[in-house]
Amino acid sequence: VMGIRDRACLHELRRTVRGEVIVIESVQTSPFSALALRVLDPLVNRLRQPRSEDNGSPQFRSPADWRDKFEEAGFVGTAESIRYNLLHRKHLFRLVPGQRSV
Repeated sequence: VMGIRDRACLHELRRTVRGEVIVIESVQTSPFSALALRVLDPLVNRLRQPRSEDNGSPQFRSPADWRDKFEEAGFVGTAESIRYNLLHRKHLFRLVPGQRSV
């Protein structure tokens, strides 16, 4: 999950990318999904990388919030797809460089 540094990360990605970018992010779509993500995501991340540094509390966004972030960074969304199971919804965004917002 891109946290506090997501804006800088997206702007750097936009500055350096020449083609398509695929972003897969966990998204919240309801109060239940937000709770499930806050509880389960840190547990799963610890299983994947037990020695990784804790980056604080994750901040999950809705698909609309991500679209706004991508547009602000100068990307145009060309496709979206939802991948999910009962507890975890992931949103896939296909982006291309476009006009930057003013």
